[in-house]
This record gives sequence, structure tokens and C-alpha cells, in this order.
Amino acid sequence: MTLGSLRPGQRARITAVAENALSTQLGEMGILAGQDVELVHVAPFGDPLAFRILDYELCLRRAEACLVFVEPLE
Repeated sequence: MTLGSLRPGQRARITAVAENALSTQLGEMGILAGQDVELVHVAPFGDPLAFRILDYELCLRRAEACLVFVEPLE
């Protein structure tokens, strides 16, 4: 399962981030294995997605969110 497949309000724990050009930047934004994340909002046309991670909200495009693997918490 990936961040891009979460439903609004669903919480998950990050298990892995695909290795590519964005993986370092995602890590700098707090997208790291073991972090809990919640999908809080989906834009009207489905892109971007807003996630709550650590103490802030982070918006990612759906393509970027699909690079982050998670396991659901609920």
C-alpha cells in the first residue's frame, strides 16, 4: 500500500520510500520509515494530497505519494 492509496482520515506508518531522485528530498521533509502519517485532505481533482506528519501538514502530488510505502494503522 502507498500514501497515494490512503483515504481521507486514514492513518498509516511509513515502511519504505522508493529510491529515486526524490527520496532524499522526501526524507528531508520527514517522510522516513517509522513515521506515522494521516491523509487529511484531497484536492477537488484528486491532486495534490495533504498529509499530517510530525507537527505539520505536507502536500504531495499523487505520483510522489505513490513512492512512499505504508502499512495502515486503523
